[in-house]
Amino acid sequence: MGRVRLAERVHQAHDDRVLSFRRFNLRWAPWCLPAAALLLGLLLTDVPLLDIVRYAAYFGLAVLLPGTLVHRALRGSRGNLPEDLGLGGATGLLLLLIGWAATAATGLQAFLPAWPAAIVVLFLAVPRLRGHWLIADRRPVPLRWTWVLAGTMTLVVASLVPFWHNQLLPPAQDVWFQDLGYHLALVHEMTRSMPFQVPQLAGETLRYHYLSDADMAAASMLTGIDPIVVLLRLWLAPIAAITVLVVTALARDLTGGKWWAAVLAAAAGVTGLPLLAWAQGSNPISYYSPSQVYMLPLTGLLLTLAVPAVRGRGLGWAWLLVFPLALACAGAKSSALPPVVFGLIVATGTTLGRRERRRPALTMLGLTLAAMLVGTFLFAGGERARCPCSRSRSCSASCPTGRPSVPPTSTTAPCGCPTASRTCRRAASSSWPRWSCGGCSCRRPGWPAWSPWPAPGTAGTRPSGCWPGSPWPGSAACGCSGIRRSARPTSTSA
Repeated sequence: MGRVRLAERVHQAHDDRVLSFRRFNLRWAPWCLPAAALLLGLLLTDVPLLDIVRYAAYFGLAVLLPGTLVHRALRGSRGNLPEDLGLGGATGLLLLLIGWAATAATGLQAFLPAWPAAIVVLFLAVPRLRGHWLIADRRPVPLRWTWVLAGTMTLVVASLVPFWHNQLLPPAQDVWFQDLGYHLALVHEMTRSMPFQVPQLAGETLRYHYLSDADMAAASMLTGIDPIVVLLRLWLAPIAAITVLVVTALARDLTGGKWWAAVLAAAAGVTGLPLLAWAQGSNPISYYSPSQVYMLPLTGLLLTLAVPAVRGRGLGWAWLLVFPLALACAGAKSSALPPVVFGLIVATGTTLGRRERRRPALTMLGLTLAAMLVGTFLFAGGERARCPCSRSRSCSASCPTGRPSVPPTSTTAPCGCPTASRTCRRAASSSWPRWSCGGCSCRRPGWPAWSPWPAPGTAGTRPSGCWPGSPWPGSAACGCSGIRRSARPTSTSA
């Protein structure tokens, strides 16, 4: 009789393991859909398989793993791996920025790989931190939740494939949207040491929300992949996936844990369009605006910290994240923090009559406002510089095209550029610092497409492109591109 019962227990344990394995497969099967779509889309648009594998290893080991461990240590686990990876991925982006900034400030970029490795080693070596490798209190999410999120990520990948197909990788020749060229220049600039300079204007301090380009530069340095492949192919999809998971976690916090509201918010947050017929806008996941995409997971993570704070709950050790995270939001996109600060002001105003909720809300508001002010000094704005390519002799040093501040007139031919180029050459031969124009791009009224006009005497240079639309009706839009400034030589030869 005892042998029969023992056999029954053995069979029951075996059946439980089989059932558990099947449930595990069903839980992870949905995530194979966006992963397969991403792999196929990248392979079909000329990305080498080795680059895909290296970037996946980098993102998993240098972003997701250290970020998830640190987030669990500061805030605890959400009880399920997808949300832990989403919030941990956003934390990992912040940690990578900290490591990149430290190495760029000291000129020790060669030691950047040691930064995420040191974090992982710390969680292996310290006994109190080893528990964060596993989820102690599991709270699995419904399988339907997983399928909807995986479907949303697949839609995001599918929306990116046409852009990848139309934007060819070198050595194929292609016409670029002008912002992508500027971001590529910034990515290369971010691989250098501080202080950073405007790529198109040597010697001028860079004032721009460039942290998305810094993240791409860090990825390129850690993987050895060409920055242009990172920018045009590999970088955007993982950031969008993190955004989906962060928005889901934020919506669950706001709705009291309702899973259907969370997935609906995530789907609408990354695939939605303006509701008003006359509104100008596009999908939040924009191929042509890395800064907009990069600020989404960071701002979402900041809001997951703000929600409990304005509800009167302290954040404990997670307070350490607030200021650097808010500063990263300001450096990702200058327009990211003002709406957050305004919302915190309104939310804090509702706590003034409740003493127990007032202090956390005021602390969150103060730290975020301080980060916005510091970010304004570090990232926003731009210095004014004398520019011979403009009739007013003044243009913004942070403007890559040197946009004229007055409309072209009949004295410019054909639309201002060649005359401006001659002005550049005269300035280059008569005074220091010397200026030169790499070319210009113009469009006459009624022309179907933008057409580059190379400036006289600048053979071999390539214009960087035009800005869309002319601010002056009936005129052509044009401007100098590739403005360069040369310093006075220290000595002259005979």
